[in-house]
Amino acid sequence: MGEQQTYIVKLKPPSVEEWRTWVQMGYLGSYERYAAQAAITAGDRMFLHGDLGPHCAECLAPSENLCDYPVGEGKTCDRALCDEHSKGVAADTHYCRDHWLMWMDYLASQRGYEVLNNVTPLGTVVLP
Repeated sequence: MGEQQTYIVKLKPPSVEEWRTWVQMGYLGSYERYAAQAAITAGDRMFLHGDLGPHCAECLAPSENLCDYPVGEGKTCDRALCDEHSKGVAADTHYCRDHWLMWMDYLASQRGYEVLNNVTPLGTVVLP
């Protein structure tokens, strides 16, 4: 058997989305009961053992995203990131902290404004 890895996960505060996931898995309690219990452990750390894929580059949590920032020649950064350390910039598009800061600087620049102001949203028909 292969060697098991250890991951450290920070427990999240209660949310309706998380409660719905628990209900789908068979939880029968109300949201209020779930929220009261989840609030007790929110922010605590939990250790997991197994093969859950690559670790986040910033912490020891399982990575759920890769940095999608373009680095040239059709490639992206691909830094492994957990939800807490990835910055969502569009649907299914995440940046690491450094590339997110670069993106925000670009958006605030005159060039970024000029380029993005001329973008036609996908699915929009432009009439002459």
